Amino acid sequence: MRELTKDEIKKIHGGEPISIVLIMTYLAVAFVTVAIWKLYTSNDGKFSFPGGFEFQWNNTYFKTFNI
Repeated sequence: MRELTKDEIKKIHGGEPISIVLIMTYLAVAFVTVAIWKLYTSNDGKFSFPGGFEFQWNNTYFKTFNI
């Protein structure tokens, strides 16, 4: 092992993997939030996203409360 020179130290950039992970986490949370919102607000309990992602949920419990 050897010590890095000042030029080599200046070339080191940290934080890119953390930034990518945060962006992917935010996208996943946004996707799940929209999915849950669409399920709760739909009358028949199913919806689909572009690309063929389909979700179905039996929301008869909420229909009994006229929501």
